[in-house]
Formats: sequence, structure tokens, C-alpha cells
Amino acid sequence: MTKRQEQLAPAGVPGTAGQHVRAAPSSRKSLEVSFLPSSTVASFTLASTATTAHLTRAQLAQRWCTSVGHLANLASRGDGPPYLKLGARVLYRLTDVEAHESARIVRPVAA
Repeated sequence: MTKRQEQLAPAGVPGTAGQHVRAAPSSRKSLEVSFLPSSTVASFTLASTATTAHLTRAQLAQRWCTSVGHLANLASRGDGPPYLKLGARVLYRLTDVEAHESARIVRPVAA
């Protein structure tokens, strides 16, 4: 197995080749990217001191029981939570999603 294949294939996890990328341990700033099943949250680690949880558009659609297209429409109108655009990929920070949800809590008014 080449060094690149070892980086792409996590040891001991069958059927996950190409789903996990880790920079070489000798690099000053390491970058770890995990593409997990839709029921989990993707985690990005930079320089091992900060970990920020992100959701893909499909994961957020599943969380809110809506469609990916609806989230795309919200983004084009400027509604919805802030997002990161990395090339063609859209990611939502979990903290931004939770803040967006908290801002939309409706308290019932007594009659």
C-alpha cells in the first residue's frame, strides 16, 4: 500500500477507503477531514487546538425535516443560517445552526 493509500484508508475500518484524509504528522498545521454518514456531524480539526462541528446541506435538511432544495432557496434569499462555501461544497457551522434555531423560538401568548 502506498503512503497516499494509507492516508486515505483508516486502519481497521472496512469499506471506508477514501472517506478519511489526514495530513502527514510532520506538517506544522495538520488538517483532518471526516466524511461521515448523514446521521453524524462532520468534524474539521486545524492545528489540533480548535475543533468545529459542521453540517452538510443534506445533514441540515435531515435535521430540519426539509429538502436540500429548500435550504438552497433560503440561502439564495439571504434567509437561513450563515454557511461556508468551499468550492462547490456548502457547510453550516453547528453553532450557527443552533443560534439560528434559538432565534426562531416562538413563545405562546396566553389568551
